[in-house]
Amino acid sequence: MGDADSPYCGIFDGNGHTLTINITHDSRYQAPFRYVGSAAFRNLHTAGTVSTTAQYAGGLIAYVLNGNKVTIDNCRTSMTINSTNRTNGGFISRLDDNADALIRNSKFDGSFEGAESISNGGFIGYCQNNSSATIENCVFAPDHITTSRDYCQTWARGDGHTLNIINSYATQEYTPVTTASASSMTVDDLLNRLNNGWTQQDGVLRSRHDGENAGDHPLHHHAHGSRLQAVLPRRQRHDRADAEDTDAP
Repeated sequence: MGDADSPYCGIFDGNGHTLTINITHDSRYQAPFRYVGSAAFRNLHTAGTVSTTAQYAGGLIAYVLNGNKVTIDNCRTSMTINSTNRTNGGFISRLDDNADALIRNSKFDGSFEGAESISNGGFIGYCQNNSSATIENCVFAPDHITTSRDYCQTWARGDGHTLNIINSYATQEYTPVTTASASSMTVDDLLNRLNNGWTQQDGVLRSRHDGENAGDHPLHHHAHGSRLQAVLPRRQRHDRADAEDTDAP
């Protein structure tokens, strides 16, 4: 949905429903919403597969255009991103110059696949110059990662941007080497830390929008009994080692 001349703009409220879509395409910017201007996404679950040999695949949005603002609230993506290229993101693949993104009370529990794929971001593939991204009360809980981890980041990659990670947790880090300390928490502990955007059912952590529509995807990956291994957030490095790509690394 959306193209370069007519990007998607407005409010998309999924009302807790699941949008399942399977995309196979070898051009850049593949996602359920390809090109997006100023927009808000709420209470939406995306599932399916994006399969591509090109750059910029996303679980929700491929490209937020220059100078626009996007809010993603109470959303979840279980998309499998299968790529032989780079700069893919769990929610957004590219945040353009001077654009802003707020992702709040949301989780990624999809997958990144493709042994040749590098330079990905768990939530945002790349933040361009003078862009700003805030990730708040979120969980990164991938089902599996089979890409290379070279130049990848758990939350977002970029250069010359502002990135704020607030009260967000990961079951694993999407980096070459895990250097952050991990701590075991009960679901109750994590629920308290994530504030009121989340709830639990039968001892399983769920975002509030999941309700009865998402009972088949509880956040149980990497759990041990009733305890969840949570990697505490840390300040990220901004890698530039793959800057041979003249568009975005």
